[in-house]
Parts: sequence; structure tokens; C-alpha cells
Amino acid sequence: MNPFLKEIDPVEAKKWQDAGEVVLIDVRELMEYNEEHIAKAHLFPISTFKPDLIPDPAGKKLLFYCHLGRRSANAAIKWGEYAAAHEVYSLKGGIVAWKKSGLPIVIDSAIGNRIERQAYSLSGFLVMLGVILAVFVSEWFLILPVAIATLLIISGILGHSLLSFLLSMFPWNR
Repeated sequence: MNPFLKEIDPVEAKKWQDAGEVVLIDVRELMEYNEEHIAKAHLFPISTFKPDLIPDPAGKKLLFYCHLGRRSANAAIKWGEYAAAHEVYSLKGGIVAWKKSGLPIVIDSAIGNRIERQAYSLSGFLVMLGVILAVFVSEWFLILPVAIATLLIISGILGHSLLSFLLSMFPWNR
């Protein structure tokens, strides 16, 4: 057990939020944040996470959260090692537990849906392109549809679209 890792349940975290005692840090990626997040949360994706970029919580507790709590636990540990004097917590069970507790979230499905449509369109196009090239050029182009199918299977297992994640990094999706 890491001494810097303290977990808090969603109901207690909401009490802290309502009392203005906590700064919420969402360490998920931009696409995940845009789809849904806890109100007043600040986004610092774990993929580019640097503890020194997080503003000083000014006497408040610092609460990291992600989807299920794994990434936020890593961020809390990194922050704790960087600034041990501050109270730092990870939301136990992440935003999933927050929602299961019936607590409110901010939803912006328009952005997420736009990226998902791009992912579906790109997947379909690449599969079709791979099949056409396999028929007319070389059977080796069947690797493309197999790669897309593999990507979709992995996305289904993880519960997040990897292609959508990649598409969210392009400038027109920010």
C-alpha cells in the first residue's frame, strides 16, 4: 500500500465538493471528459500528466478521478510524491461509482457522438478499402480489415473505443 494513496467514496467526495473543500482533477482523456464529467472538475489527462502543472489547491483537498479509479490512483501517488504536504485522494471506483451512487454528472453527448461517428465511418472505410485492394491488388491487403476488427474487439473488451481516442487527438476534435 502506497502511503500517498488515500481513497474516498463518492458520497463523501460529493459532501466535500458541496462544502467547497476539494479540487477535482479528472485524469481521463479529453474524449472521455467531453462525454461526461463531474461538475467543476479540471482536466489533466494521465497520458500527459505532470504534477507540477496542477495548480496549488490552496488549502483544499485534491481529489483525482478517472473511469474506474486505476488511473486516478496513479495520479494521486505521483502528486503525493511531488507535493507530500497536501491532502490528496483518489475517487474509489471512479466516475462509474460516482454515477452508481446517483450523483450528478455533466453530459455532453454531442462531442462524443461526433467522434464515434467518425470512428465508425473510418472503420467501415478502411475495411472496405482493405477488401477492394485485396481483390484487385494483393491478398496481403486483407491485413487491414483484420487489424480494424482486432481494434474493434479490443475496444469492446476495454469499454473504450481506441480509434475514437486517437481521433479525439486531431485538432478538429478539440
